[in-house]
Amino acid sequence: MSATPDRAARSALRVWLPTITTLALLLLGGFAGTPAAARDERPAAAAAAPDQAPQGEESLQTLGAEVFRMPRTANDWIGLFFYLVLFVFSMIAMTVGLERIFNLRREKVMPAALVAQVQQHVRSGTDTVGNLQASAGGFDAPLARVMRDALVRVGRPLPEIEKGIEDSMAREILVLRAKQRPLSVMANVGPLVGLFGTVVGMIFAFQMASQAGLGKAELLAKGIYLALLTTAIGLTIAVPCLLVLAYLNARLDRFLVEMDEFLLQLLPSFARMEQTTPAQRA
Repeated sequence: MSATPDRAARSALRVWLPTITTLALLLLGGFAGTPAAARDERPAAAAAAPDQAPQGEESLQTLGAEVFRMPRTANDWIGLFFYLVLFVFSMIAMTVGLERIFNLRREKVMPAALVAQVQQHVRSGTDTVGNLQASAGGFDAPLARVMRDALVRVGRPLPEIEKGIEDSMAREILVLRAKQRPLSVMANVGPLVGLFGTVVGMIFAFQMASQAGLGKAELLAKGIYLALLTTAIGLTIAVPCLLVLAYLNARLDRFLVEMDEFLLQLLPSFARMEQTTPAQRA
């Protein structure tokens, strides 16, 4: 039975919900508000020294506020650039993944109506070239295209027909796998872009710390954790992409095995057609 849209939607939700949740926690900083200990100590510090401003106020900002603040330095602009690139990667990966989950279904690869028609022709003995071509011509699916390629070679030796089926199957596999290739690209390039952003951010963080001098360790720590964020986002993109890609490859392999088994059932019909005249094959 083919996967229904509801099952596909649930599968997509199970795959992408952890990613969306992680990105929300990282970027919006829902967990990174002002620490409770700092909130408790701040009133006492203010009462003890009312004329002094609280120290490290900027360091207690949320992570989301740090990421989405207006860029003020070259390091901020570079970080924003990497965040935008990774955001585009995540949108591409999500679009391709959802499209493949919804569209890579058995009904799209080997329609049930086509399979039923061909099996009916085989059982009733009406599996002539004309009938099989009429059945395959009414569908635009990999199975129908492979059948049409095989029927063109009817009348030739059976090994040539089998070779034609293999070649046609190989072409269909390439087309189907090419539609999944963006997921593989995002899974491999995403962490590299995140790592590149981390390296560049670390360079600028150490540069700023060296210019500020000793006693400004908070600047170095702040630069480091913001730089590491790009690597975390890159990995957050890559892990779901790899999982979805493995799931899609397994589903595609299963459909191809079923299609190959179905086409093997037609070989006796092709062998019988080889021994008939053109008028009888029609």
